[in-house]
Amino acid sequence: TFQDSTDQRTLTVDVTTQNFTLTTSISRISTLSKGVAPSEPEAIKSAQQLLSQLGLHKFGFETGNQTTLFLAAGIGPQLETAGSISEAHLTEVSFFRSLTEIAEQNFPILPVNPKKGLIQIQVTTGLRPEINNTLGIIYNAQETETNKETFESYPLRDVMEAWEEVKAKQGTAYVGTVEDLQTVQITSVSLAYFDDAAHQDYLQPIYVFSGVAKTKNGGEFEFVAYRSAVSKDWTKE
Repeated sequence: TFQDSTDQRTLTVDVTTQNFTLTTSISRISTLSKGVAPSEPEAIKSAQQLLSQLGLHKFGFETGNQTTLFLAAGIGPQLETAGSISEAHLTEVSFFRSLTEIAEQNFPILPVNPKKGLIQIQVTTGLRPEINNTLGIIYNAQETETNKETFESYPLRDVMEAWEEVKAKQGTAYVGTVEDLQTVQITSVSLAYFDDAAHQDYLQPIYVFSGVAKTKNGGEFEFVAYRSAVSKDWTKE
């Protein structure tokens, strides 16, 4: 762990995996002017350049997609989603992995939270030196064996069987889940691969169930759940 007391930043490196995080204190971010967050194209370009300069734009993330989110320091200990770029202190860029030249169809590769990539970079503008504009990094990338020589085909299981396991809360990942969840309306089911922050020897095919969940008090939120898509005859615990 390395401390930058001047700019209130902390760098933590896992000496085994070489993954790392860089964080800037909320109190430091709150001193920035709102509206200094870069636009989506600017933030993505800046984050890509940073990874390339560090030799870390690899493992399939260089061909994958990026999403952005405008964030601001609020009154609490966590960053909050900003309603617009004019209210944001920074822009967060999430990187998602992609498979190329493996199969005819390029399925998504999703981490535990489909809204947050295994690589996240938070950038702002106007600070000097330039390196201070990188306010945060989460880097959990790892090389996964993905080539035509090791790529295999496996039979898929029945979708309804997988859904019954989701309802029983078996081995799933949720977005927006709450304790008083009452009903879920699934609007789409798709195939993807699961990408874990922990080391895995292969990418696991999964069913992705997406829809809208309702709470007992009438609230609504986005619902996403995963379940293994490979036939149980080909898997073991």
